[in-house]
Amino acid sequence: MVNEKQYTKVLCIGELLWDMIPTGKAVGGAPFNVAYHLNKLGVHTKILTRIGKDRDGVELLDFLGAHAIDTSMVQVDEQQSTSKVEVYYDDTHAIKYNIVYPTAWDFLASPDPSTGWADTDYLVFGSLIFRHSIAKKAVLDVLKRSQGIKIFDINLRAPHFSKESVLELLAYTDILKLNEDELALVSEWLGTGDQTISLQTDHILDTFGIKELVLTLGERGAMHKSLDKGETYFCQAQKVDVVDTIGSGDSFLAAFIASRIEERPIREALHIASVLAAFVTSRKGGCPEYTRTDLDYFEWHNGVL
Repeated sequence: MVNEKQYTKVLCIGELLWDMIPTGKAVGGAPFNVAYHLNKLGVHTKILTRIGKDRDGVELLDFLGAHAIDTSMVQVDEQQSTSKVEVYYDDTHAIKYNIVYPTAWDFLASPDPSTGWADTDYLVFGSLIFRHSIAKKAVLDVLKRSQGIKIFDINLRAPHFSKESVLELLAYTDILKLNEDELALVSEWLGTGDQTISLQTDHILDTFGIKELVLTLGERGAMHKSLDKGETYFCQAQKVDVVDTIGSGDSFLAAFIASRIEERPIREALHIASVLAAFVTSRKGGCPEYTRTDLDYFEWHNGVL
């Protein structure tokens, strides 16, 4: 989607881990998933994370190397283990996560500015990395010192977040991505829980000075709202036979960012994001193998061109 002449740097900050799913293990972590798909879409993206000095860590580095993902900002911890997350389905078939604590990325260190991260054009981060004071300090250091566009994929995972930490991150946010449940909770915190989605999103944008908001609506699609332009756009979700929904929101965000880097119109960016998210839900895991040709065929075959 993005050719080399349009090169733009993106830094994804946070967890890199093994998802232990019923059928085996798969590389995961929301920031990594975004980085994976951005690289697939032609956007050179690094991930700032921390893994253990163990077999699981070596296997993660092997995976990144096999997929030509830059590992220069992947830290290795001598004491803490590489992260694992047990993924399972509850009685309603909703995905649930048992996230081990603490783990290597909880001890993320502030990166050396000489690595060039301060000049990154886009930074992507979530709330999970804020659960430990050491990693929190490192992330805040990056956010305070970078001039890049800051994208907060709120990605709440109970019990690994607090009202205070989420509101603190919102203050650094230029573009916010969240789902309906997350919007409801944040709005409750802000005293607008009984208002319409339109008023709730307006209030978040105004309160924190956030420039753009992307709200995913599950089977009903997604919505984009701009603070400056006061415009709202919607896109429909693509109909597809769902295999699992792991990483679908992360792929949506990656495609949206790639489209914005290409300076595509918002409506088109939302459509491209919904197509990639649908493709990912039709495959196992959050990081399936694919090429641009595979996505083109998927659009054509599913009649969503």
